[in-house]
Amino acid sequence: MKNLLLIYCLIFSLPAAAITFEITDLCEDQPIIMQEIPIYTQTNVLNFTAYHLKNFQVPHQITENGILSIFDTKTGHDAYEFINENHMRIYGWCFEVDQVESAQLASEFVLDPEHQNHLRWFYAYAEIKDGEWIHYCQPVHKTKQPFICPEF
Repeated sequence: MKNLLLIYCLIFSLPAAAITFEITDLCEDQPIIMQEIPIYTQTNVLNFTAYHLKNFQVPHQITENGILSIFDTKTGHDAYEFINENHMRIYGWCFEVDQVESAQLASEFVLDPEHQNHLRWFYAYAEIKDGEWIHYCQPVHKTKQPFICPEF
């Protein structure tokens, strides 16, 4: 019994920081979800996100490295927009921490609750034209591509 009480005291006496977890609307620069979440230890972006998407009962698909779909967004070839034979966009989810995009995969980026306080996921595209990459993680809400945002 003493051991259980000691474990309980240790767990609930740990200092907690909080990270604001945000998922931005596909076509508008506004959050669909924005929740401040206590975090007690370092964890990677993918594990943190997967855990909380499940808690919020948000439909999603993940891989070992990142998020494929949130709220049933297009995946695979359905997420490719062919503009012409030399120009295409590939849509998917990107993240930023404290307003900075990372070159790391979500499974590799470690959140440190002592130094970071905002994790944001946004729907974006990578664009290739004439064999050159033009964009990587260009937010859809900034350009409102008809492929994703037909009402605009």
